[in-house]
Amino acid sequence: MLAFSCRGRGFCPSCHQKRVLLFGDRISKRVAARVPHRHFVFAIPIMLRAYFRYDRSLLHLLCAAAERSLRDYLRAVLHAPEGLPAAIMAIHTFGDYLRFHPHLHALAADGLCEPDGSFQCAPTHMNLQPLEKLFATRLLAALRRKGLLTEERANRLRRWQHSGFHVHQGRILRPGCGRALRNVAHYIVRNAFALEKITVVEGFNGRVESVVYRSAADAKTGRTAETFHPADFIAMVTQHIPNHGAQMVRYYGWYSNKTRGKRRKRRLAEDHAALGDEQPPLTTPALRPVASATWRELIKRVWEVDPLLCPRCGTEMVKVAALRDPVVITSDRVF
Repeated sequence: MLAFSCRGRGFCPSCHQKRVLLFGDRISKRVAARVPHRHFVFAIPIMLRAYFRYDRSLLHLLCAAAERSLRDYLRAVLHAPEGLPAAIMAIHTFGDYLRFHPHLHALAADGLCEPDGSFQCAPTHMNLQPLEKLFATRLLAALRRKGLLTEERANRLRRWQHSGFHVHQGRILRPGCGRALRNVAHYIVRNAFALEKITVVEGFNGRVESVVYRSAADAKTGRTAETFHPADFIAMVTQHIPNHGAQMVRYYGWYSNKTRGKRRKRRLAEDHAALGDEQPPLTTPALRPVASATWRELIKRVWEVDPLLCPRCGTEMVKVAALRDPVVITSDRVF
């Protein structure tokens, strides 16, 4: 039986692991530039979460507000009005104990890319309070334009000492540290829940009576697990399935598809000019697709076990046949 087979839009934590691994490889090898990076988390107050729960189309407002705020903040800090950020943002809807908690994870270059291709690093220590205020102002303004917030309620949120808007930054990821970059990329697209945190409690008749889900210790109560009725647990889990066609990962600035496509075309034109061609081709030739990691490599990365090594003698196994007959597959006979 082969793992990583279904396409459940990030719902199945086992099959989703393939997407996580491939995403990390793609970011570290093909997207991220060799510059310092930093991990940001943008959170919103509990008061606003219901808007996003009942209208998932509003989630793109989080990305837009965070990207523009980060861009303007870095431009002000670095005094670079034409600088372009390089960011990858992933939308998360889950928090501890599977609560609905929409927030953003951003893997961003630690600075700005200039139009000439140079890179300007940000200071090691940055005061993020101006960034938090920018993010809050932009998101509240977007909700006001949608007619979801009154000016009075928006002003009340702004006046709170602890408004619930928060921006967290991680440590700086140095250039060339591909493993750390991959780990952060894996983290920002991880699944909403983990199978190892789930314990099913069955009754004497074999029916499921409850489901226990373990998580990090609650900051207020200190509890480390919550018990759900089976139907309630299913409801908690399924609320995190993204809408069909929803873009949960977005690329901005230097890492946007449009910007990367322009750079690719420019390099192609420069290559033709170096070869002495009078005119570059009107269309970009089809590039040979890069083969994704094989099933064997993915299994080794996840479980650190080579599935094609014989558990008895340790030598590499060879494919003998493909069994399709259900009778043969379910037979206890050893071939």
